[in-house]
Amino acid sequence: MRRLRKHFGKLRRLGWRERVALLQAGVLLVPVRLALVVLPFRSVLRMADRVGRTRALSSRYSPDDENARLHRIVWAVKVVGNRIFPGNPCLTQALVVHALYRRSGRHADLRIGVRREPGAALEAHAWVESSGEVVIGGADSSHNYTPLPPLSSLPHDPADILRA
Repeated sequence: MRRLRKHFGKLRRLGWRERVALLQAGVLLVPVRLALVVLPFRSVLRMADRVGRTRALSSRYSPDDENARLHRIVWAVKVVGNRIFPGNPCLTQALVVHALYRRSGRHADLRIGVRREPGAALEAHAWVESSGEVVIGGADSSHNYTPLPPLSSLPHDPADILRA
């Protein structure tokens, strides 16, 4: 009970923008995580793409306000994602941040990379890049993992991949 009071105390001290960002992150993280468990990955990508295509009311923000809002989104996704999905929530967090960046009208690339250390299993990691910077997933992700083509640039129809 004491722990719960501590968390609610922290929440009360936050501003309304941070609370909205945390709520938005939680509302999107849970269904994306569940979708990753029960649906094919291509279906989850389409679902996240639909969220990203709906426009938020970002035109009312100045560029400085918009940058602060995008930083709050990343912060909230990290906080909520690490709290409710301990372990390695990188793909879930990357999908949500990617969708929210696109929803704000910002270009973002969802990236997945792989690496294999000698004698170890193949590892994969997901991150989001925008304007040449990694916004979530670790700044050194593109150096530590061999990046696959950006998922945001792949066609939605798998047959289009074969035609390319």
